[in-house]
Amino acid sequence: MSLFSKLFRKKELKKVPLPSWEQTVEIMHNKNLSCIDAEEILQVVYTKDKTKRAIILKDKKGLYGYLTEELFPFDENEWQFVSQDKNALPGMWIVAATGLDGSSFFATEEDAMKELMCNPWYKHYFLKEDN
Repeated sequence: MSLFSKLFRKKELKKVPLPSWEQTVEIMHNKNLSCIDAEEILQVVYTKDKTKRAIILKDKKGLYGYLTEELFPFDENEWQFVSQDKNALPGMWIVAATGLDGSSFFATEEDAMKELMCNPWYKHYFLKEDN
């Protein structure tokens, strides 16, 4: 085999089985809890099925806000690409609604939580009996 062939041959990707939905939910619990502007994460509240979460944050200026996120699992093709990294996670948290959009900052953690509880997304997913 020539040197050129050795350098440019296709690397075989290791096939890693896609975790089930239940495994994905369990693996992703408390993962990727970070926000660029957050100094500190104060509270994380999950729905009963653990597929949605609300995060109360304190930013670098000492103001409070919240994020709501929803879990999206990777499909088979995405997983085969992503899983080549040994630290890969089988899904990602996507921001669903935010209280850190520049107009919704609060002086206290309690005020941020009160505003979050008035958010329609939060009411729909967190306060329903069947969640």
